[in-house]
Amino acid sequence: MLGRTDLASDARFSTNAARVVNRKELVPILAALFGAGSRATWLERCKAAGIPAGPVAGVLEALHSPQAAALGSILETTRGGRVVPTVRPPFFLPEFEEPAPGAPPRLGEDTERLFAEVGLPAPR
Repeated sequence: MLGRTDLASDARFSTNAARVVNRKELVPILAALFGAGSRATWLERCKAAGIPAGPVAGVLEALHSPQAAALGSILETTRGGRVVPTVRPPFFLPEFEEPAPGAPPRLGEDTERLFAEVGLPAPR
């Protein structure tokens, strides 16, 4: 599948233990091999070889996927005129009301309010 049958007979890579010991040599070889093909190429090669495989989505790809849309897990909010995709929590607690959609707070934006809410003095 990789076009490098010599790797299987190389003593440095012939067993899992040997591959672990020689990881620093193996990883760049594999990175170069996998970097030479697209995701579609490798999925097709795996399929042809009978290896179960599926694509791994990047963050933006996952956010814009039909699966995320079907689950209703993506909220589009705005911050400063910019649309920000936000992920809804993956759970639902019936005893709590779901918060209204909104952009996530900026770092430290809610600190004073949250400290006051639990009865602590605001940090300085």
